Amino acid sequence: MQNSVIKGVVFDLDGVMLDSEAISIGVWRNILSKYDTELSDEDYGKIIGMSSAPAVDFIIKQTGAPVDVHKMIDIHWNELITAIQARGEAEPGLGDVLDHFANLSLPLAVASNSPSHYVHSVLEALGVKDRFISVTCADEISHSKPHPEIYLKAAESLNVAPKDCLAIEDSPVGLQAALSAGMRCVVIQNQHIKEPDYSGAFSKHPTLVDYLNQISTSLN
Repeated sequence: MQNSVIKGVVFDLDGVMLDSEAISIGVWRNILSKYDTELSDEDYGKIIGMSSAPAVDFIIKQTGAPVDVHKMIDIHWNELITAIQARGEAEPGLGDVLDHFANLSLPLAVASNSPSHYVHSVLEALGVKDRFISVTCADEISHSKPHPEIYLKAAESLNVAPKDCLAIEDSPVGLQAALSAGMRCVVIQNQHIKEPDYSGAFSKHPTLVDYLNQISTSLN
C-alpha cells in the first residue's frame, strides 16, 4: 500500500480542521452544570472520535445526569453549532494544506462521525465547504468509525480506490477506520486525548502546520 500513488484525500473534521474539542468540552460543562454535575478532562478524552449516541450515553452514565440520551444529543449539537459559529476558527495551516492538495489536483472529501447538520454548518463557518467534492457524515451510514464504512463511502464518492486515498485523522477511532478501509492515514495528534494509540499511522504530526512543513513535492 505504501507504494501506491495517492489519488484522493479524505479529511476528518473535528480535531483536524478545527479544535472543536476545546469548544465542545466547554459546551458540555455548561449543559451538565444545569444538572449539578460535571465532566472531567479524562472522561471527555474518552469520547473523542465517537459518534453521538455512544458518546452521550457514556457521558450520562459517567456524570449521572438525569436526562434522556436523545434529548441530550439534540441539546449538545444545537449548543455546539451556536458556539462554533460564534467563535470557531480553522486550525492554522488548514487553508495551506488544502491549497497544497489542490495544486496536486487531488480531489478532497470529508468523512466525519458527527451528524450532517453539524458538519455542514461547521464547514460553512470555516469557509471551506466548497473545497470538498463530497461530505459523508454519521447519519448517512450504518456503521460509524471505527468501522471502515464511512471511509469506503468517501473513497467511492471520489471515484478513487481506498488504497489510493490518504486519510487525515486525529483520533485512534478514526485512524482505525481509515486503516480498516485500506487507506494510508496521517495523524494530526489530538492534545485532548490522553495516551492515544496511533499504531499504524503513516506519519504523526503535532499540527497541520508541522505536517505541511514535512510534505514533500510528491506523495508517491
